[in-house]
Amino acid sequence: MNMINRMKSSRTISKVTILFLFLLLLLVPGSCRDTEDQMPNISFELYVHIPTQLADLSVSGSKTWPQGGFNGLIIHRSGQYEYKAFERTCTHQPLEKCILEIEDILFALCPCCQSRFVIPFEGAVDRGPAKRPLKQYRTSIVGVNLRIYN
Repeated sequence: MNMINRMKSSRTISKVTILFLFLLLLLVPGSCRDTEDQMPNISFELYVHIPTQLADLSVSGSKTWPQGGFNGLIIHRSGQYEYKAFERTCTHQPLEKCILEIEDILFALCPCCQSRFVIPFEGAVDRGPAKRPLKQYRTSIVGVNLRIYN
């Protein structure tokens, strides 16, 4: 009886091992993505004085900001006391340092690859070749300042 239990146990282990290896093989190709589209992670914390530096920014408006992130920021005012901040670098080949410009209050345009992003919709891609939305940073209001950080 003891021998039969050992045989069953060894079969169970081998089935579990095979299942584990199979699942591991399924996950490996997803982790080997093309690193060309990887946005550099820049650690920063920035305070922008709302009454003076963002006074001209109306609700649903956007403006570029030279500091913060990898190549500056796009600050979008989505509500009376709500702001969003996005990386100003195109997500298609970000190391090329293609700096986005605001096309109108809705879009950010890459001058290098002509990718276009919809700012109010979380920086979603409107047209490519970019495939990823703009990198978004955290924001909070601290007194009369907009804090932007990651």
